[in-house]
Amino acid sequence: MAMTPRQFIESLAEAYQKARVPLKEHKKLSRGESRSIASEAEDRFAYYLIGRLRSADHIFINQTLTSVSWGREERLKPDLVICRGDEIRMLIDLKMDLGYKRFEFSDSMREVDKRVGKLRGQKFSLWEKIGDGRDRHEKTLSKNAKYLFVVISDQNINANQFKDVETSASKLGNTGLFTLLRGIHLNHNSLYGRNLDDVMAEVSGHICHEAFRNLEALLIEALA
Repeated sequence: MAMTPRQFIESLAEAYQKARVPLKEHKKLSRGESRSIASEAEDRFAYYLIGRLRSADHIFINQTLTSVSWGREERLKPDLVICRGDEIRMLIDLKMDLGYKRFEFSDSMREVDKRVGKLRGQKFSLWEKIGDGRDRHEKTLSKNAKYLFVVISDQNINANQFKDVETSASKLGNTGLFTLLRGIHLNHNSLYGRNLDDVMAEVSGHICHEAFRNLEALLIEALA
């Protein structure tokens, strides 16, 4: 059964809770800062999407795509590569928030927008880890492919700065921006030391279901 948006957010909340304690518990061990859960979030979001996108044949996670265009090697490094058949239909970058890229993010989106428009129709190589080896795949970037940015939380950045980012994104044709939680961050101090049910009772009202619906609709259209 496919995950719901609430179940996906709950899985991230649980991951944040577990990241606050050492992987191997011992009374003489404690963490000063939580482990990064960015890679785990990629896996969880890929699992959420593959359960809801029946037409997706495969989602590659954390892939470097390489292509030779006009004699020059081009690279794209999205977090998720959503494929159908021999085509890459959508690329996704997953951000926990924009706090660490608050000043350059709009410029990054504009640069990606230009590159995707230029690289559509190109063949890309990507690699799949299998055991201690790798399998090479070659797929074409679809003529309608976009590079989407999915931000888990709109916090850890000035509200006006985030609004400016959203305004910039709305003017671009080859990228998109989707924000899944508004007004709360799953790593906020106020959520520390609380059980998961209490955390979700506070978080649930901040889930942007419209963003989930719009993202899913765009992906389904891209995979048609």
